[in-house]
This record gives sequence, C-alpha cells and structure tokens, in this order.
Amino acid sequence: MSSVGENQASPDVLIVGAGPAGLSAAIELKKRGVAQVVVIEREREAGGVPRHCFHPGFGLQDLRRNLTGPNYAQRLVSKAQDLGVEIATSSTVNAIAPDKTTRVTSPHGILDLHPRFVLLTTGVRERPRSARLVPGTRPAGVFTTGQLQQWVGLKKFPVGTRALVVGAEHISFSAVQTLRHAGVSCVAMVTDHPRHQSLWGASLLIRAVYQAPLLLGTELIEILGTHRVEGALLRNVASGSVEKIDVDTIVFTGDWVPDAELAYRSAIEISPLTRGPMVESDGRTSVDQIFAAGNLVQPAETAGIAARRGTEAAMHIANQIYQPIVAQRIVIPLECDESLLWVTPQRLVLNEELERLYFRTRLFSSKKFLAVRQGDRVLGRYRLRHTSPNRGLSVPGAWSKDVEKESGPVRIALCD
Repeated sequence: MSSVGENQASPDVLIVGAGPAGLSAAIELKKRGVAQVVVIEREREAGGVPRHCFHPGFGLQDLRRNLTGPNYAQRLVSKAQDLGVEIATSSTVNAIAPDKTTRVTSPHGILDLHPRFVLLTTGVRERPRSARLVPGTRPAGVFTTGQLQQWVGLKKFPVGTRALVVGAEHISFSAVQTLRHAGVSCVAMVTDHPRHQSLWGASLLIRAVYQAPLLLGTELIEILGTHRVEGALLRNVASGSVEKIDVDTIVFTGDWVPDAELAYRSAIEISPLTRGPMVESDGRTSVDQIFAAGNLVQPAETAGIAARRGTEAAMHIANQIYQPIVAQRIVIPLECDESLLWVTPQRLVLNEELERLYFRTRLFSSKKFLAVRQGDRVLGRYRLRHTSPNRGLSVPGAWSKDVEKESGPVRIALCD
C-alpha cells in the first residue's frame, strides 16, 4: 500500500473507501479484466472497521469462512493486491466534479485524478453522544463502539473499569465483548426498545457469560461527572422511574449514519430516509458514472453483506466498461410506506431484474408479509417470520420483471 501518485491519475475505476465493500468491488473488477483499479483510503491501513473488531464472525456471508475482523480485513487486502489493485492509503478525496475529476489530498500533496467511473464505499459511522442530545457534562470516558475498538484493539489504551453500553443491536453485543477483552466490567446494557435487536440467544449470552443485565424499555437521560464519567441516570420508559448507576465508562452503540459528506459535495441526490445516496438497482447514483455501494447506501449491514453489495456494483460497472448502454434507461421509483424505515435500491431500471430488495422496519412484529405493489397489481408477497428495528431484512427481487412502464411507482409495505 502506498500514497496516490501521478501514475494513478487516470484509472478505469476509482473506489473511495477500502472497507469490505470497496475491497470486494476492487477484487471483482480485476477478476473481470478491468485494467487499472485504484482504491483511496483515508486511514493509514486498508481494511475498514473489521481491522479493529477482534471477535470472530467475519467472512461467513462472502468468504464462507469464520474469521476474526483483522484476519478478514487482511485477507481482502491481500487478495486485492495479488490481483493488481492499487491501494492508496493516508489519502482523502476532497471533491468529485461533474466530469469525474477527483481531487485527492495525500502525503504527495494535492492531485487531480480523472477516472472513467467512481464507486463510493465510504461506509457509516455511529452517532456520537453529542448527536443524540443526551444531557449532562462532558467528561472523559464516553465512547462509540468504533472508538472503543480502536482504543482497545489498535492503540492498547486503558478504558475504565465499569461500563454502561447504550443500545442493543448486533454492534452493542460486540462492544460488550470488547470491554471484556479490555478487562472492563459491563454493568448493564440499556435500550429504549421493548426487545433487543440482535440474534435470538444474544441476551442469554450477555446474562450468562458476561453477567450483565439487559435493561429493556430504559433510556439514558443524563451523564454524571466532571473530569471523568462518575455515573448515569436511567429512566424506565413505562413507569418514569429514575435510577442512578455508578459507572466510569459509557459506550454509545449503533444508531448509524452514512458517511455521505463526499456524496453531498458531489451533488449526488440523497435519500431522506437512509441519508445516503439514492441508487438505482445497479448501484448508479443520480450523477452519471458515479456508483455507490455497501453501508453508505444501506446503513448498516454486516461486513459480509456490504462486501456482497460491493461485488454486485462492480459487476455492473464492468458491464458498463465492456458494453456501454446506448438505449435510454427507464427508471421506476421504489417507495415505502410508514411501516418501513427505508428500502434500497430506491429506483428500479425497467427490464433489469433486481437480485434482492433490502429494507428495515420501524417496529417489532411477527408473521407479517412484505407486499410489493404497482398500482392495483400485487407483484410480490413475502412472509416474514419476525421484524425488528435495526435489523436488516431482504427479499428476492424476482417480482421486478413484472414492473410496467406506465403503471407508476412501486410501493412496498408491511401487511397482515
């Protein structure tokens, strides 16, 4: 890995972000014979978030292997480099002009690149304490999961002794594991939802192995402490009762926001629901020859799903390189009702079959159906065993072949 230089000034495809989606896309492009693929990464090392997630579970969905985060990241990096992908680290993309001229700041200085295609895979970030508007002072000892994992896994900094984890998503349970690895006791995990949003046995694991209570229907209302966190006030949502717990560390988990600043600057149309780029079924954004994939588009899925979505986008980009589309593309909007947080893609290209439709729901439910309609016609109906906020779901896209040009937008909703 190196910094971006003059020899990389006109790549066939420029990928912004060297996480699972970006690296998987680069690997797929090289497999399909694309000559020059350059990946830009602002961190000093490629690999994305998995680099500092030391628990297993990575690679199951894309590599068919159970790896720790660092091993998973290194495998993707090595595979990309073996195929001839050029990875430029410690480099930041500042802007992308309408003609795809991409300004990059690196240790070599400021350089303009002129790629044929751009793929954005800048991922997501957790909303920090300031964005969640939690009252109280501003003491040391407040983390997001990403900050915690970097302190523990990469920098080996001390964290604290007694921690409160805010949130009960997949990543929240990962934070508990990281705390245990650092020798920190998890005093409690809290969520304002009536259930956790992870796998079925997650709450049993927390109680039995980590001996931490999972407090449902509970919200953090104030952080206490002057120089260092000294405690927290928790309120039961149903009863309104308030309890003080003594902790010196608070970890905010989940509540993802796409890292979409570059998309905003590039005048790409943004979805008001995901807050990431609006994309068509092949990953295209509203700006010609700029694509987006991974958790930037659907916040936030596992690394494996992000990797697979990067691979899919790369397939479409490669097809465009070798077989440019001449005919006019007809795009049909995909819309969701208030039962869903979002769906992606948000636009369907007529006569191009969609592989899968990804979505998230607002509420817990069981034995519901996802209905896909266009006008008065039901295009698809899929039974869902259960739904949960903060859990990604998907259904096959075979219904897309029945979408008609003149019948208006496709509507997607939960129903009984």
